[in-house]
Amino acid sequence: MENNIKSERNILAAKYGLLTGLIFIVITSAITITVSKFLLFMGLGLLAFILYFFIIGIFAKRIRKATGGYFDFKEAFGVIFIMISISVTMAYIYDSLYMFVIDPGYIDKIKNSTLTFLEGFNPPQATYDKVVKQMEDSTADARKFAPGQSVLMLLRSIITHTIVGLLVCLIVKKKKPDFVKPFDFEAAK
Repeated sequence: MENNIKSERNILAAKYGLLTGLIFIVITSAITITVSKFLLFMGLGLLAFILYFFIIGIFAKRIRKATGGYFDFKEAFGVIFIMISISVTMAYIYDSLYMFVIDPGYIDKIKNSTLTFLEGFNPPQATYDKVVKQMEDSTADARKFAPGQSVLMLLRSIITHTIVGLLVCLIVKKKKPDFVKPFDFEAAK
């Protein structure tokens, strides 16, 4: 019985992980349109990050309800980790395809948007030149596709999302009471 519940939980977590990944890809695609407006782009990115964990929480509660209504922290973490691993991997693959295949100029758009935003503060020319140099160096690195570096970045992203996912675990866990009063069918009539 316990193995069936665990198996059902993992299957639901995988399905919801795929669905969350697709939702996040759609949201990310919509946000990329705003790349030329730095504050809007960053604000929507933060909002999407928060929305992502809200969706993860909703799906985790659905899984909890579908598999008996109770989760301890370990079970909640397992379900959320599966969802995060699948959805983050999907989003990472999409982001890589977007940057290198769909819109190879995307990195330059981010750089230009950031520099335009910085110009609004009228920084000293020496500071501005230093930032421009750093941006050019980092965009040159970002244009190079290195499989090892990509795997490392994906793992970092999964770890970061998992750390925030721990908070979601604390919210969705629900301890099974030591004694549950049996349902009285006669009194319900």
